[in-house]
Amino acid sequence: MNVLIVFYSLNGHVRFLSEMIAENFNPASTDTVELKLEKELPESIFRRNLLAAREFLFNGKPKLNNKPFDFSKYDLIFLGTPIWGTITPAMNTLLSENRISKKKIAFFTSCDGGSPNRAYSKMEKLLVDNHIIGKINFVNPEPQDIDNIRKRVKEWINSIIDYRGKK
Repeated sequence: MNVLIVFYSLNGHVRFLSEMIAENFNPASTDTVELKLEKELPESIFRRNLLAAREFLFNGKPKLNNKPFDFSKYDLIFLGTPIWGTITPAMNTLLSENRISKKKIAFFTSCDGGSPNRAYSKMEKLLVDNHIIGKINFVNPEPQDIDNIRKRVKEWINSIIDYRGKK
């Protein structure tokens, strides 16, 4: 099974989760790609949050600094994003500007609290011709809780994937 893990991470939480997901698959058939903005957000937390909020409020689609994606060679795609009320502008760009069709897709998210449902709904609307096989959200995942996170991720992956190909 060829697996793609694509994510955007502002503070490192979603990057951490992507690493936990990747551990469950054969490295030879798994690609992990972090979305990078063409124009990175400033180092200043205040300015970074202000610009991120502006992109979010105006349904921003910032340019990405990634090579073009070829989703056709993957059987399973994991999409990860922090929750900023909905998906991040980087994920919005990816899903709006790329045609992903007839794929098994799973969402993983991180937030400070609240519900990820609005983000999941937006992603589902942008991926209508696909099979969404799973969703998982973590509230402020931290490396010191690695054993619990690893266990939860493994249980989630096992629940959405039937290695005999039924899902």
